[in-house]
Amino acid sequence: RFTPDAVRASREFYAQVIELDPDYARPLANIAFTYALEVAFGWSAKPEQDLQKAEDYIEKALSIDLNTHQAYLAQGLLYRSQRRYDEALASFQKAMDIAPNSADAYAMVSLTYVFAGKPNKGLEAIEKAMVRNPDHPFFYLYTKAMAQFHEDRFEDAIVSLQKALNKNSNFIQGRL
Repeated sequence: RFTPDAVRASREFYAQVIELDPDYARPLANIAFTYALEVAFGWSAKPEQDLQKAEDYIEKALSIDLNTHQAYLAQGLLYRSQRRYDEALASFQKAMDIAPNSADAYAMVSLTYVFAGKPNKGLEAIEKAMVRNPDHPFFYLYTKAMAQFHEDRFEDAIVSLQKALNKNSNFIQGRL
């Protein structure tokens, strides 16, 4: 489930992994991602503090392993939350350079392009994500709908949102 409680619970599990192996960069990056995700979805009660926590975890992850693509995904999401779209795209590109088949990286690039006013590039990126992950999660469809909506393809956006809700009926943004 994609809910604030589920995201926070995942952070607790990553913290347990860090207790077992404090020099493992991936769970540090994933904790950073959870903080940035809460801010991005408006779930954070203290967005500035959570973005700082995300930045601290990203820095720690990258100090351990510069090739942790999840750290660049978290960094890109952090930048996107701050409307620093060019920096977000650069971070996502670093993630794709490290993990060229990371479907999530393409999905995150897609939504960033939409927010930056380039929905056509967003559609291109989300299609690449969907090819890399044919059993893609609901938020890929939400991202596709956002790009379609901003290209005035309203009927296509409705279809994409309906498909997203079929995958996750609790996704409130899919109903907006």
